[in-house]
Amino acid sequence: MNDFSLHILDLTENSLNAGADDIIISLVTKGAKKALVIVDNGHGLRGIKPQEALSPFYTTRTTRRVGFGLGLLEQLTQLCEGWIKVVSAKPQGLVLVSVFTAGHWDLPPDGDMASSVITLVLANPQCRFRINYGENNPIHIDSNDLDGLDYSEKIRRLQEAVSSSQ
Repeated sequence: MNDFSLHILDLTENSLNAGADDIIISLVTKGAKKALVIVDNGHGLRGIKPQEALSPFYTTRTTRRVGFGLGLLEQLTQLCEGWIKVVSAKPQGLVLVSVFTAGHWDLPPDGDMASSVITLVLANPQCRFRINYGENNPIHIDSNDLDGLDYSEKIRRLQEAVSSSQ
């Protein structure tokens, strides 16, 4: 994956496939560290060991026998002298924390975060997304605050919010 926005789309798809309808996404840089955190209320690991979840050759899907998303993120964290942790949330759900060295030369760019956020929010109206994004003073977006707005106004507000943090 070429940038963080693509990692976020992939990992959020995992959350949605796990039945999550409340997802918190944070991509925040503070000082020398960049952190990607995704928390959801889906069915969680359901007996899967965290190390198995990070393996690209382990999946619970029946459509194909590999799942590279978490494995690629783990590889990226190792390249960028960071760490990753996947744990079950209580009473249900999953917490994914990945921390990177912010100035590392292997760290990819954030990518088109505005388009990724817009895609997530508009394509999944049944889901509440809470998004924290940016450096030092990150922006906070709650998709519930957009209820009742038409699509063009939602898009305008999301683009404006994400652009103001870059």
